[in-house]
Amino acid sequence: MTFIEMYALFALATAFTALYELVYPVLSFRKKKKAIVEHEIAIYITLFVLFLLIPFLVFFSCVIPHEGTKFRTGLYQGLFKD
Repeated sequence: MTFIEMYALFALATAFTALYELVYPVLSFRKKKKAIVEHEIAIYITLFVLFLLIPFLVFFSCVIPHEGTKFRTGLYQGLFKD
């Protein structure tokens, strides 16, 4: 495998993992509070593309639990200002 293929595989794996570990819990927590999540598919697509472009910045939030908690808290506050 060349470097480009390995980087693409890393970026895809990180993007899918970030969606599952970081974005999905934020949106499901919002739904559990019986609040409306507008444009849910657009949120998933936008963040997936963003995570594809910057996988190294998101990787540590997926791996280190404390960093993931801070990321989820910031994402919730950024998406849903109450």
